[in-house]
Amino acid sequence: MNEEHRDPARELEDQMRAADELIKSLEEEVAELRRDLDQAGAALRASRAEVAARGQAVEGFEESERSRVAAEEEARALRKELKQLRDTEATDVEAEGKISALREE
Repeated sequence: MNEEHRDPARELEDQMRAADELIKSLEEEVAELRRDLDQAGAALRASRAEVAARGQAVEGFEESERSRVAAEEEARALRKELKQLRDTEATDVEAEGKISALREE
């Protein structure tokens, strides 16, 4: 049988089978794409969680750094105050010594 005399019903049936195979192939591809999309979504959620955790760690570090700086400033202020107290005490002792010397005279 040559090509010009093919049965139209059979030709339509062949085309329907081809269309059915194409549809099945496309459905499988869509399913694969959905799986890929789900995996990408899960990876994105995990990445966001990691970024959030690292952000909190950075905030904690920054808070620790601020506390350290504040403690250093307080230590400097206390050392300065201690030096002033020592200077005042030395001045008081010197003054008492002079007062005692004057009383003895």
